[in-house]
Amino acid sequence: MVNYYVKGGSDYLNANCKLYFYLDLSGYPEGDYETRDDSHIQDEDPYIHLSGVAGGAKTVVIGLSGDYRIEIDDTNGIRGWDEVNSQWVNLLTGDLNDLGDVNAGAPNDNDVLAWDDGTSKWIPVPAVVGGETNTASNVGTDGLGVFKQKAGVDLEFKHIAPASAKITVVANGDDIDIDAVPSEIYTNAEAVSAVATADDYIKNDAPDTLGGDLSTDVHDIILSADEASISLHDGLSADNKWSGIIATMQVDVNTQGFGGLLHMDTDGNFIDADANVEASLPCTGMALGTTGAIKVMFHGFVRDDAWNWTPGQLLFVSATAGDITATKPTTTGHFVQCVGFAVSADVMFFNPQYEYFELS
Repeated sequence: MVNYYVKGGSDYLNANCKLYFYLDLSGYPEGDYETRDDSHIQDEDPYIHLSGVAGGAKTVVIGLSGDYRIEIDDTNGIRGWDEVNSQWVNLLTGDLNDLGDVNAGAPNDNDVLAWDDGTSKWIPVPAVVGGETNTASNVGTDGLGVFKQKAGVDLEFKHIAPASAKITVVANGDDIDIDAVPSEIYTNAEAVSAVATADDYIKNDAPDTLGGDLSTDVHDIILSADEASISLHDGLSADNKWSGIIATMQVDVNTQGFGGLLHMDTDGNFIDADANVEASLPCTGMALGTTGAIKVMFHGFVRDDAWNWTPGQLLFVSATAGDITATKPTTTGHFVQCVGFAVSADVMFFNPQYEYFELS
């Protein structure tokens, strides 16, 4: 028995713990050694077991009782105890089949071990050369795809780059923002050239629909070709619809609401036009709303389902404030001003004549 300091293990934290040596001299002539019978020596942790046969194999076992052990033997070499499968495993031959949970068989070059749930063993499978077998692809047929190729384990993608200063490509968190730079899209000369040579949404032989208001800034719209025109729409689809030349103006007094006849007062705001009050003449506009800053028609088609005209009738300023009449005024002292003509029972073309005369 030897007093020794051993570090590690469940019972080895204390200094001067017992370390047992077990010497097996069976086969040696008696008298050459002194025998101590202690059959439980291998139940102690840790232990060293030396054994052998005279003139034969010699063995040293170092290990933990009922647990992991290493055997050094001049016949079997160095072996480790496989506690799970209760067998010795040769540590020098390199034969994986000696391990209880390995079924390596006769592996081929570049095989690797993979776990097989079916047999609960490690088995050889071919190694994947050049990375995983997965790859990537571009979806759809329009435009260009960003995936280039797979090189080994690396999936390579193309860069998204602007072709000119007209486009910006900016990383924005998880997004890539692609924007146009309006100031770089066209110079004045390029814009003129593009419109002159291309059939775009501005210059097109077929009718087009604008998605919003068309602003010319400080420039003009010039009709420079034969039979060029500004066409108004006379087939108004519903009540209180219109098509014509308008402006947003301030209206202070409007008795009739939509379709009311208006006169511009001395303060520059509109009030009712009235055939029996010269100060409220001439009629110069028609209300397309009520009061305040509203749209005012100066020339064009207007529909009001409350009207009941006879097509072709001339229409006049009425002696009722803001109203329209198909009967020319005849009362002395009243004024006559024509403001347009009837197109249908509920549509008129508003085209006020600024000259008027007084009945006497």
